[in-house]
Amino acid sequence: MGEEPSGWAADGVAAPSLSDELPSSVYDPISAVSVSSRTFTEAQAGDGSIGNSIDLTLANGTFADGDSLAAAVAADNVPAGLTLVTERTGDRRVRLSLEGSAERSGELDGIDDLTVAISEEAFSRPPSTGSREFVFRVDFDGPRLTMDRTRLTAAADGAVDVSATLTLTGARFAGAAGRDLVADGALALPGLPAGVAATAILDDAHRVTLRLTGSLGDAQRAAFGLDLADTAFDATPAASVRGDGISGLATVTVERDQRWRERLGALLTEAGLVVRGAYSSASFSAFTAARDGAAQVLATESASDDDLRSALDRLTRAADALRITPTPYRVLEAEEFDESSGGRLSPENGNIGGVQVGSWIAFDGLDFGAKLPERVRVRYANHPDDSATDERVEVRVGAVDGPVAATVDLDVTGGWDDYVTAEAAVDRPEVLDGSNRVYFVFAGTPDPAQPNSWVANVDLVQFLATAEDGPVTAEPVRIEAETYDADNGNGLKKEGGEPPAGNVGGTWDGGRLTYDSRDLGPDPLTRVTVSASTRDERVGDNRRLELYLDEVSEATRVGTVELPKTGGWASYMETTAELDEPVSGTHTLFVVMRADAVPGQEFNYVANLQWYEFGPDPQEVPEVDLTGLNEAIAAAGPLLAREDRYVSIDFAVFRAALDEARRVAAADRPTQDEADEAQRVLDAAAGQLTWRAARQVSVSATTRTLVGKQYVSVAVTNGADIALDLEVETPYGSRSFTAVQPGASANVSMSSRQASIPAGEVRVTVTGQVGDETVTADRTASYAAAG
Repeated sequence: MGEEPSGWAADGVAAPSLSDELPSSVYDPISAVSVSSRTFTEAQAGDGSIGNSIDLTLANGTFADGDSLAAAVAADNVPAGLTLVTERTGDRRVRLSLEGSAERSGELDGIDDLTVAISEEAFSRPPSTGSREFVFRVDFDGPRLTMDRTRLTAAADGAVDVSATLTLTGARFAGAAGRDLVADGALALPGLPAGVAATAILDDAHRVTLRLTGSLGDAQRAAFGLDLADTAFDATPAASVRGDGISGLATVTVERDQRWRERLGALLTEAGLVVRGAYSSASFSAFTAARDGAAQVLATESASDDDLRSALDRLTRAADALRITPTPYRVLEAEEFDESSGGRLSPENGNIGGVQVGSWIAFDGLDFGAKLPERVRVRYANHPDDSATDERVEVRVGAVDGPVAATVDLDVTGGWDDYVTAEAAVDRPEVLDGSNRVYFVFAGTPDPAQPNSWVANVDLVQFLATAEDGPVTAEPVRIEAETYDADNGNGLKKEGGEPPAGNVGGTWDGGRLTYDSRDLGPDPLTRVTVSASTRDERVGDNRRLELYLDEVSEATRVGTVELPKTGGWASYMETTAELDEPVSGTHTLFVVMRADAVPGQEFNYVANLQWYEFGPDPQEVPEVDLTGLNEAIAAAGPLLAREDRYVSIDFAVFRAALDEARRVAAADRPTQDEADEAQRVLDAAAGQLTWRAARQVSVSATTRTLVGKQYVSVAVTNGADIALDLEVETPYGSRSFTAVQPGASANVSMSSRQASIPAGEVRVTVTGQVGDETVTADRTASYAAAG
């Protein structure tokens, strides 16, 4: 081997690593300058052009404009035929692109030493830390072969008659259209079973149709590769071509039909029996969309196995995601509406904005059951210099102009950040009876002197079941750490994005952040919680934050928070401490960082800071009554033994609700709200269960006129696979049918003996045998007024 190391690969390209693709901020969080990737990759066309760009981002500082920026960015070792182009896309972001087409773009022509240097003239305000020179890779794919599918499907009995398209980029096939590469010996298929024959017909210089015919015999599946000779290509060595099926790790498979069509059909049959009932609007809408999409795929004769399996997966996920509508007494986040008036009204960061007179938001499926609400509250903010007059929210039921259940007056607040809560009594609770879409309609009188006459930005709305509040609890106040107004430098930086995604990094002993004019609310707050993270080997000992109001002195310090180690910069932990004295009102908040240096350790940061939240003393939790929940669990238990009589999708939701109810009942300290909600969801899920055979019975009701009298006609079809007894009841009489066979119908027409009749409903009682047990369920149908 010799005494000196070999230098045979000294000029080779280094193997790709994870840092080539990750943003550099992940592995170099201290730098204020980061790149989104370190690799330029050839475009899919395989023509030597580059298909991606790389963003250069500043955590602080700003880039210069125009020509100053372009002249300050220099590139070295750019592959011939390519040119580096810089584009300023924001104050803190520049896009780097390679334009043109490389003169040499084989797989071995890639490089890993393209250097981009950025001089100080590139910045109008230089960043605090970080390199000004970056090294990038340029990767070329070379000639590449792709198949439109590498999983081919034989018939269930093993018969094979399938085709796939092979597309070549970065090179050309040799020969004229119609050439058979297999017959010419230019393509072999190692691993292809003896009972399967192949042709590979050249469509043009870049496309070949591969067809397989024959039988797999007794095999369930077979894997084969593509072995191409030099004669397959026009002046391109076969060894330089990469792609699907060429290497031993990229084989093509042909396998017997796994009956995806049959499986999708079976699931669709089950899904067709699911009704909205107690399911939430969002989850049932997603389920309906997946069900409709699956039906379209199933109806397409040419749908591939991949299409069928994807449709099956989507429908399965949508069924698994079905949820019972949550409690109508929950906080309704304004930006999570089911529908809105649109226009200028739009979701913002945790609220809705652009709310003008006539704007509205709506929530579906609010069903309060036996206990109707007595009050409603709205948390909002508006601005005294641009608001309508006599602003209010009208709570309407069923439609934008539906009956008004309550009206909440919205007084003007101190500004868009000054959120307050307004409440009002529900004057007409009876209009909220049943399951309804509830509209919150924003009203008022536009002020001609105001340019927009906004009504309010709205955070949330909530119905309340009681006429009076419980003990008043001060609302917590959260301050995002990266929203500071000033710092004392030395590496302190805002990073991670806009609030609430960002944080403060580069913290140090003695670092100070200033937050001007922060409103801590009208009520005394006695505790503070800090969300922080640490990379344990890079932080000092005795990490803590000191909090001061209005100035930094012993007399104005209001609290100290000790910060634990968390195991990594991304592992945030919340720490709560009692304040030395209660705080309230508007103040300048100073956050001073402290840490003791660790001997021999290079870095002694304090922590990455995410947010601080000032809050009141915790409220005493009353004893929880689990009686109703335990009774619901006991009543639901026997249904587990009857699973086969219900729609499987409904039963899966019921089982999940029962599991959650049992978890809450067994928890150490559940709240009363958690217990009540678990009971409500379990009762609703159990109520959703209907005998499967009854769901398969279709009922329709119509009216007709005969000799001046109105008749109600009812048609009932038995879609189940067992005989059923049917009892048809109308307001004008009843009729029974026994042993109606699968697929058969029962029809009845009842005379009202009246010239006109109001709209009404018919009920069909369905009875049948499940084993030794007689089972009964009801179906209904409505008819319109007539006469």
